[in-house]
Amino acid sequence: MMRMDPHELPRLLAIEQDTHRLLDEARTNGWAGEVAGLEITLQRIQHKKAQVERIQATTANTPVWLASKPRHPTGRRPPIDRKPLADRLNPQVNGTLAACKIQARLTGSPLSRSER
Repeated sequence: MMRMDPHELPRLLAIEQDTHRLLDEARTNGWAGEVAGLEITLQRIQHKKAQVERIQATTANTPVWLASKPRHPTGRRPPIDRKPLADRLNPQVNGTLAACKIQARLTGSPLSRSER
């Protein structure tokens, strides 16, 4: 279940009001399945309203601390350590058949029968 944003409470109240209108219409027309679904929707809306009240009660006097990632000493992102493509595809290092085939395509050398 998603956490409700307290700023969205007016929208939730509008949805609740519209759901009540739809529920009245469904009861008038005798749509039992629709009535059941809308009643479940109203229960969920009540849960969301209670969640907003709990959030507002707990965060009313609580300071918000934003955590930040530690920065690299130079102020920039640390460099990414990547091996050259040839090292990553070296059959002696990475003995997979796919690596051998790619290595053969890059170098232009044919695969031996044992590597096919």
